[in-house]
Amino acid sequence: MWIVYSIGTAVLLALSALFAKCGVKRAHPTVVTSLRTLVIAIFAWVVFFTSGSSGFSAISGTSFLYIALTGAAFAAAMICYHSALKKGDLVRVSALEKAASFLMMLIAVVLYNRTSLLYIRIIAMALLAVGIILMLTKKSRSGSGTVILYGMLYAVAAVAAHVLDSTGINVRNSALSLALILTVVLIVSLVSSFVCGLSGGTGRLPMSELMFTLLSGFSAGLAWLGYRYAMSNGDTSTVTVIISMSFAVSVGLASLFLKEKVSWKTVCGMLLIAVGILMYEFMI
Repeated sequence: MWIVYSIGTAVLLALSALFAKCGVKRAHPTVVTSLRTLVIAIFAWVVFFTSGSSGFSAISGTSFLYIALTGAAFAAAMICYHSALKKGDLVRVSALEKAASFLMMLIAVVLYNRTSLLYIRIIAMALLAVGIILMLTKKSRSGSGTVILYGMLYAVAAVAAHVLDSTGINVRNSALSLALILTVVLIVSLVSSFVCGLSGGTGRLPMSELMFTLLSGFSAGLAWLGYRYAMSNGDTSTVTVIISMSFAVSVGLASLFLKEKVSWKTVCGMLLIAVGILMYEFMI
């Protein structure tokens, strides 16, 4: 059953990306980030309060500080992600999402000195790098440079959030930890929306985009629930690999519903990324 949940999570994440792309056509990225985060945060708080557990009193001041820093980094990541979606197509952004995986592999070697089976790590990173480059060489009418810039900023901010989370947050209840982080993300994105609104950067959100944005948040919330079940009941490496393949599902959905062209370079890039992830998860 956990495999079904893992596959379902990957599909839901891909749907969330598709809906986010549809919801950010005219809306400002900070507004989309706020709305998506609000929906996902509701999921996290409902799970926390209905689980019958507590944990506020056990959170140290240091953990609260790292929660705030993690939330701020994650907010920056999501704003950059939605900015990339607004400027470019979903295929390119799906490739750039994997840049975060590449950076995490690199950080594991450089900062955490994880050099066991180093040659496999290097091959896996090389496969990811080549795969990402191949997917990014897809012809696009949108501004490639801007999309890549936002995508790389997303990757850096997402990795920073992950490092901060794993380094300084000591909260046993994962639902509480996520709920608190998402609350910080919501606050940061709302403030950003207000500032952008004052400067004339945000406009009125069309009803269709509002619905797509809410669907994106709902899909992401369901994906998180599926991820929790799969990780608690299945093999961690297998679950991670299956969910990591959501980027390929996103490409398929982009081709099917958004009519984005998928070239042979894109397919080859996807295969290289998939092989790199498989090597990293099962051979190290």
